[in-house]
Amino acid sequence: MATILIVDDHSSNRKLVKAVLDYETYRVLEAADGAEGLAKARIEHPDLVITDILMPTMDGFEFVRQLRADASLAQTRVIFYTATYLESEARQLAKACGVSHLILKPAEPKEILNTVHAALHLNEPAPLCNLTAAFDREHLRLMTNKLSHKVDDLEETNLQLTQEIGQRKRAELAFQKSQERLERLSSIREVSSDINSAIVRIRNRDELLQEAARVAVEHGQFSMVAISLVDSASAQLAPAACAEVETLYGRSLNTSSPTRGEAVHEIAQAALARREPVLCNDIESEERMEAWKKQTLARGHRAAVALPLIATNNVMGVVEFYASKPGFFNEKEIGLLKDLAADLSIALQYISNEEKINYLAYYDNLTGLPNRALFCDRVNQLLHAAREDKIRAGMIVLDVERFNIINDTFGRHAGDALLKQVTERLTGKVKNTDWLASVTRSSFAAYLPSIKDDGEIAHFLEDVMREIAGVPFLVEGEEMRMTLKGGASIYPLDGEDAEKLLSNAETALQRAKSSADRYLFFTAQMNARMAEKLSLENRLQRAIQNDEFVLYYQPIIDAHTKQITRLEGLLRWNHPEKGLVPPAAFIPILEESGLIVDAGKWVLQRAAADYQSWARRLAQPPRVSVNISPLQLKQKGFALSVAEAAAQFRTGALELEITESVLMEDMEQTIEKLQKLNELGVDIVIDDFGTGYSSLSYLAKLPVSTLKIDRSFIYDLEKNPKNLSIVTAIISLAHSLNLKVVAEGVETEQQLQLLQLLKCDEIQGYLFSPAVPPADVEKFLAD
Repeated sequence: MATILIVDDHSSNRKLVKAVLDYETYRVLEAADGAEGLAKARIEHPDLVITDILMPTMDGFEFVRQLRADASLAQTRVIFYTATYLESEARQLAKACGVSHLILKPAEPKEILNTVHAALHLNEPAPLCNLTAAFDREHLRLMTNKLSHKVDDLEETNLQLTQEIGQRKRAELAFQKSQERLERLSSIREVSSDINSAIVRIRNRDELLQEAARVAVEHGQFSMVAISLVDSASAQLAPAACAEVETLYGRSLNTSSPTRGEAVHEIAQAALARREPVLCNDIESEERMEAWKKQTLARGHRAAVALPLIATNNVMGVVEFYASKPGFFNEKEIGLLKDLAADLSIALQYISNEEKINYLAYYDNLTGLPNRALFCDRVNQLLHAAREDKIRAGMIVLDVERFNIINDTFGRHAGDALLKQVTERLTGKVKNTDWLASVTRSSFAAYLPSIKDDGEIAHFLEDVMREIAGVPFLVEGEEMRMTLKGGASIYPLDGEDAEKLLSNAETALQRAKSSADRYLFFTAQMNARMAEKLSLENRLQRAIQNDEFVLYYQPIIDAHTKQITRLEGLLRWNHPEKGLVPPAAFIPILEESGLIVDAGKWVLQRAAADYQSWARRLAQPPRVSVNISPLQLKQKGFALSVAEAAAQFRTGALELEITESVLMEDMEQTIEKLQKLNELGVDIVIDDFGTGYSSLSYLAKLPVSTLKIDRSFIYDLEKNPKNLSIVTAIISLAHSLNLKVVAEGVETEQQLQLLQLLKCDEIQGYLFSPAVPPADVEKFLAD
């Protein structure tokens, strides 16, 4: 079985040839360029190589040169398979580098098989490779064959002119002019060659245009070359590249990338409008474009031509050539420059097409979102960081319900318009659009990095589904309400790479689509846990509406007189079926769902009502402290709620307890808010002090009156020297700042005695009383 190596930088060409060769019993290998092909040839030693000529990294000629240079591969048969050159010239080049057969694209399968068969069954040894400097010149000539023919014509004209001129002075003058023209044409030829070489080598638009401008000025005797491109959004010209000889006599070259907003020359605008070259061979006598004329003459330019860059009947931009002498451009030179502009146009069109192909390879053309491949690649990078930081993440897939009905009823264009509207709403719900993707025609994927718990995913799904279902979409002039189905998976529980997580989320989506659930998690246990959590959220919402919450109060005692100085209001849920529910079972859910805002407002109102009730029976009820969540503090109407409650207390009788961790979130803004609350006659108490990372410098600025030492430092105070030292330090610090100190969680007489010795001001804990209903508070106060 013969082994055949196909070398071509276009995979479609390789696949075509391979498909044809598969009709026979050949072993087929593939390589994407000459370098890769050479490496495979040295390993596999193929019987035949079919190679393209024009390829990146190493072209076909260099590939054959190195193949023949390797003694173990020198006799390998080679077929050139190309559409790059003219047939006769290609055969000459093939012969020069020891290639006996040539297939021109496009070729019929039968021609390919016959040529392969003929090459494999040649009895004579492979032709010797005879690559000389002449080969290189021939190769370069083929790249610029049009220009070469024109130069030859001019040389012949010059010869005839020289023979016909009789007088020596006239002959010398004519010869000199002809030589100058020939030099300019040769320069243009060199420029064309270098630019074509750059076109093959450079795939970046900006780099290519800047290199083209530089080469044209450096080798083409031009004083300046400027290139402008049509902006797709505004359809206006915008500068793209420029090279200019700053000192005309010293030939000091300056290249620069034009800045955004820089003006485009009037001559370029004229060429764009006319879609044909605009020549100004004597700028000084030009009567139009006065502003451009003045500016151009001041820079030392005396002649100019602007040529539109047109490919497939589409004007892509304009290239301007300037000269320091008037009358610089003649008809033939402009003809060559037109060819050069055409080459640039084709290159720009190729780059544009390549960019579109690359874009479609990674993005959804309709929505503009990353496709599955790009999304998975980005998520895998994020998962690498998540793995190092040991954090959890979520993967969500959402599908538009009844989309096929819309698509079939109103047509694909209506379905496309709907998907664009859905995309717009979804992008408003994710922090980064790189984390959102279009994975099928009607489904989207979203990645949630660094989730605190599983409930965060459920909240996101609920929020997104409300956003989609809440406001109708406009489809073909009709308002339609759309809904979503969702599936979710969790890293690392359901997978450790993006594709696995996405696949599992899609599995969960399919389950949801075949059930009555709006969304499901990949694991059954997770679904049950999420259902339980959401059920509890709904039950808590009803609890607020049905007034099922009650406020209990735990007394805070003067450490020395043992008199009640204040009461801390603690929220309890009086469940109609289960009775009193402990705070740990529902407070976190209130925080996660945001219901804590409504619950917190209720607490303020309830505390005010209870205080008013005590005030009617007691001469001077104690102060009341209520706990404030971080979410409440961020609400715009929070200060108003506090003001309404504070109005029902005597001045200084209402206290707000804020945890130390809340203070660390935007410290400057927090201080400003607390100062406003303090101005309402409300005292601020820092709760759980010692468990956070608050700055002592900020502590001095805070408008607080009391520090509450966290119970974690008190429960083993009599046994733990370190905690004893910490409590001592906190009390000393607070007193130095004229702050009172409350110790939480005091449960033993020994703890009380130690705190009294440390001069702690007040204590709170089960040693004296747990939290009790408002009615029992009056008994405490009466005793």
